[in-house]
Amino acid sequence: MSIKVVEHAAGATICAVYPSDDPSEPNTCEPGQGNGRMNVRNNDVKVAFKVRVPARVALIGRTVNGEINVLELAGNVESHTVNGSINISTSGYAQAKTVNGDISAKLKDANWPGAIDFKTVNGGITVDLPSETNSTVEASTVTSPQIFSSPYLGP
Repeated sequence: MSIKVVEHAAGATICAVYPSDDPSEPNTCEPGQGNGRMNVRNNDVKVAFKVRVPARVALIGRTVNGEINVLELAGNVESHTVNGSINISTSGYAQAKTVNGDISAKLKDANWPGAIDFKTVNGGITVDLPSETNSTVEASTVTSPQIFSSPYLGP
């Protein structure tokens, strides 16, 4: 297993690259949103990334099996996982999607460029919005409740 950093015009992509099950098709780390190739089975290696992000720099975090924790960021956050919870605290806007896990988001600024989106299939969603939020909130869930916190929405 190796850690790869690929710099590109939009920033940097950081990947844990595992040996492929098929040597003729190696796993790759490619710039962008999930463009690399990862085919791994029966792997017992665990990798935890701790990344420091400069102020006002956006972060896109993706994993398949694992949680994503983005704490005290001053930029926008987009996060995706399949099996894991997502915890976000940012003064930018945020989006989070998981299949099996809870989502907790604390947004410190209500000046978003568009809609914010939080989705999970098996888990709860808790969103803490700033008091100056003037938005329409739509929420639905398959298996667990959502909690929105704002002085205007109630506890």
